[in-house]
Amino acid sequence: MNPAGNPQDPDFTEREPRTHVAVPVLAGIELLSLESIDWIEAANHHVYLHSGTRRYLVHGKISDAVDRFGSSEFFQVNRSAVVRINRIAAIVPCGRDDVEVRLTTGVSIRMGRGFRRDFRKRFGSV
Repeated sequence: MNPAGNPQDPDFTEREPRTHVAVPVLAGIELLSLESIDWIEAANHHVYLHSGTRRYLVHGKISDAVDRFGSSEFFQVNRSAVVRINRIAAIVPCGRDDVEVRLTTGVSIRMGRGFRRDFRKRFGSV
């Protein structure tokens, strides 16, 4: 079987969509449902996966995490934060020219100016 090759190859099989990610915890490894991830935060060569009131530190870059977990389900709001689109509760003005993304969990994350243009292109006004 060829899990990642040419779709024209008769032995080619598509991978099942990923539904969970293995994350390290004190007691070993936990399987975290991808749907439970509210937002992702960059931390040097690692990322924090925020899920409810918990966060999990995993190795990798924020761009790799978005690619692995589904770029259509996430939106990058600044250089170090990506949010799950269906967790956005509101876009709130803060200060003169800034806005924050407020999540359904109550977390607020400032949106970078360059990312506001991307937000407008994808969703409309901000």
